[in-house]
Amino acid sequence: MKLRFKTKPWKHQMKALKYLGNKKFAALYTDMGTGKTKVMIDLINNKNFKRVLIVCPKKAMDVWKSEFDKHSYDTTICVLNTKDFDVKRKCTEVKNLLSGGNLGSNKGVIIINYDSVWREPLKKELLKTKFDAVMCDESHRIKSPSSKCSGFLTQIGKRTPHRYLITGTPLAQSPLDIYAQYRFLDPTIFGTRYDDFKHRYANFVYGQNFLDKKEPFKNLDELHEKMFSCAFLATSDLELPPTQDILIDFDLPSKTQKYYTEFQKESCLIFKDGSVVAENVLSSILRLQQLCSGYLPIDTAEKIKKIEEIDRARINTLKELMEDFDPEEPLVIFCKYRIDINNIHELCKELKITASEVSGKADNLAEWQSGKTKVLIAQIKSGSESIDLTRARYCIYYSLDFSLSAWKQSRKRVHRPNQTRSVVYYILVAKHKKCKTIDEKILESLQNNENIIESIMEAREI
Repeated sequence: MKLRFKTKPWKHQMKALKYLGNKKFAALYTDMGTGKTKVMIDLINNKNFKRVLIVCPKKAMDVWKSEFDKHSYDTTICVLNTKDFDVKRKCTEVKNLLSGGNLGSNKGVIIINYDSVWREPLKKELLKTKFDAVMCDESHRIKSPSSKCSGFLTQIGKRTPHRYLITGTPLAQSPLDIYAQYRFLDPTIFGTRYDDFKHRYANFVYGQNFLDKKEPFKNLDELHEKMFSCAFLATSDLELPPTQDILIDFDLPSKTQKYYTEFQKESCLIFKDGSVVAENVLSSILRLQQLCSGYLPIDTAEKIKKIEEIDRARINTLKELMEDFDPEEPLVIFCKYRIDINNIHELCKELKITASEVSGKADNLAEWQSGKTKVLIAQIKSGSESIDLTRARYCIYYSLDFSLSAWKQSRKRVHRPNQTRSVVYYILVAKHKKCKTIDEKILESLQNNENIIESIMEAREI
């Protein structure tokens, strides 16, 4: 087909577009910042699709709309961004756009987030619509075969002639992540029975439902071949500036070290107003991580959750670090917990530094990107997808999430095309005199591309 563009594509974008243009269903695997959204918009333009559904994380919805304004030459396309609507309003807007010939000779592109697309009454309305194409951006979001979202997209995929996956991390946690994505894309590749797929590509302990530690996966060459039977890997041909990791160690106060040792041994701590009890490995990891940040959520006798402050070593370490930065230099601070976010906000107020937030509760990214504030406080999972943080060259990890994909993607939010300066990552790590802390173990696992839960379980210790 003869290709038309509003904006000139990079070489790797042109290669990707030509590949996708010859496929009815395909996956586009991309490095961060390779312009995947433009590729898909150029595809919509040049394939002349009339009805398109784009499913993406909520934070990417505005990006898709702005990218259409920037890259689409087809002025007959009506783009509906449903970000600011509840599910019922989304349903109404979709119905108004697509039903009764309201579009006339125009085309419609509907942008909906993963958390909403499968909910009634929107689900019913979308299933009634004959889409020409469905695109799943950050498709690792549907990696769970049993999720309602994944099941719904499988349904809608069956009745849609063109289907596309777009992600930089198709195997976010394990090779088994690919099954549900390809069930939507083309169920003939890996079949329609997850149990068959699991036993084809994974080794389980006999009679158990967990993976063999020594050799968890098998037939990976075959899996790779099937994956790339309909997938294109778009790697950027742009040279990026160098990066550097700097570990900022701090010692836990002696009282905290004592609590840490006791909790590590007993999985329980008793305080004046209540107690902390860990019932499993994951709970132990979370509590030890919070303890390294200087607090613990305790259960009181009245069954009310209360935050017990243990120390301020971590936040004081961050304060010392921030005081060394140029006051005009933009900064990104990643953290995991809501309490971390609140503590960092308080510190910014103390230092008279303006701050914005990106989290499950707030999205003030535009405020920070426009230069109105200096610091962006980003919850790791909220700040690891579909946003550009290249305004900053300095990035601090105040606390770590143990999701390997969130770790990799959050780093690339700062280090991607549009970044013109070298990037420095500062990682705060708590130290204990007598043992390796959970901070050290999580970081070690992330740097070794390991799953933290599995590596700790294998070591038989927290």
